[in-house]
Amino acid sequence: MHRFGNIDSRMPAASEPSHQPVLLDAVLAHLTHDDSTLDSGQVIVDGTLGLGGHAAAILERFPETRLVGIDRDSQSLELAGKRLAPFRDRVTLQQGSYADLPTLAPDIRPTVVLLDLGYSSWQLDARGFSFQTDAPLDLRFDPGQGTPAEALIRRTPEPDLADLIYRYGEERASRRIAKALKADPPSTTLELAETVARAKPRRGKIHPVTQTFQALRIAVNDELGELERGLPALEGALATSDPSVGEPNGGRLLVITFHSLEDRIVKRFVRDSGRLKAVNKKVIVATREETLGNPRARSAKLRVAERNDADSR
Repeated sequence: MHRFGNIDSRMPAASEPSHQPVLLDAVLAHLTHDDSTLDSGQVIVDGTLGLGGHAAAILERFPETRLVGIDRDSQSLELAGKRLAPFRDRVTLQQGSYADLPTLAPDIRPTVVLLDLGYSSWQLDARGFSFQTDAPLDLRFDPGQGTPAEALIRRTPEPDLADLIYRYGEERASRRIAKALKADPPSTTLELAETVARAKPRRGKIHPVTQTFQALRIAVNDELGELERGLPALEGALATSDPSVGEPNGGRLLVITFHSLEDRIVKRFVRDSGRLKAVNKKVIVATREETLGNPRARSAKLRVAERNDADSR
């Protein structure tokens, strides 16, 4: 891991990208047990640092704690470093996947691990993560790894592409869409949207390409595979609970998801874990006030689990 190095210590300028973190109040409220505090001996891991919105708020709320920020996107990591520069003495940044936490930071036992599985407004533009504006059809979180969505479409046989769109996008018209994409492979986000719209006429308010777009993004970044690998790794890394020495509460895992496929994986993992216990019976969603101010929060769901080794013995 590395510190900030020569990153500029100023806060982001107005011209630099910004990102409004979703469910921020709920995250801050669930970092600790019964309104307890976090001291200088405790570490929080933000496994999907993004532009550092959650991390900055956490560091401000808990001035004694340390934070390890991890992200696959080197440019996001650099921008987050500028935002977190006022807290530089308490922050360590690492490029990589949260699923590799035991390797990236083998010596820490975090009190909290936070995952926000969404993407930033900056990535919407810079990585072609939106079909509302024209951009190269890339969709990779880390541009230095993996296959861009454009190449994935060209290389994948039509039946396999249809299966991919159905599995990750839950798209019923996947066969028609795959056929259209193979007949005229798109190279930009708008071309993708136009091609899918021709194969699947619009009905209602949701754009026809929405589910296909989701499927390609998930496939390009192996998002579900990363989550399935990462949850056991994070569970094992969390601080343990041991009532016999006055530590009844173990570390907490907070995961924000944005679609049912992710949420289903998290819910089942917590249920079947044996070492994790759900903190809330119901999933946490955004308030009406938050959704009005931040439309991205409409689909966000937060699940919180606490490690409880006493229950597993």
